[in-house]
Amino acid sequence: PRVRLDSNVDPSSIDNTLLEGQPTVLDVPAYAKSLRVEIVGDPDTNIEVDTSVSGVPARTESVVIPFAENVYLDELPTSVEVTVRDSTSGSGTLQCRVYADDVLVALDTGTSDVTCSPRMR
Repeated sequence: PRVRLDSNVDPSSIDNTLLEGQPTVLDVPAYAKSLRVEIVGDPDTNIEVDTSVSGVPARTESVVIPFAENVYLDELPTSVEVTVRDSTSGSGTLQCRVYADDVLVALDTGTSDVTCSPRMR
C-alpha cells in the first residue's frame, strides 16, 4: 500500500496535554485517508520515532517533543506501527496517540518507550 509521511506539522498545533484515564480507542475506519500521529510528554525531550507500514520501515526520525506527523493513505495498509524511544534521560513521560480524522485510534503512555499501532479494519 502506498503511504506518504509528512512531519512538517507546526508544533504549536499539538496539544501537549497527556490524555488521562481510559479514553475510548476505536478501529481505523475503512474510509480513512490519513492518520495523525502525535507524540507528547515532557517538553523538549529528545525522542526517536520509528514509523512502519505493513511491517516495512517507512521512516526513522530524531525529533523533540511535541511532535506530529501525518500518514496519508492511498489504501488501508495491514498495519501502521509507531515506536517512540526517549533518547535523553529515559525518565520522563511519553504519550503516543494516533487519530483518524478526529477519532482516537491508538494510545500508549509510558516512560522510556511507547508503541502505537492502530487496529485496521
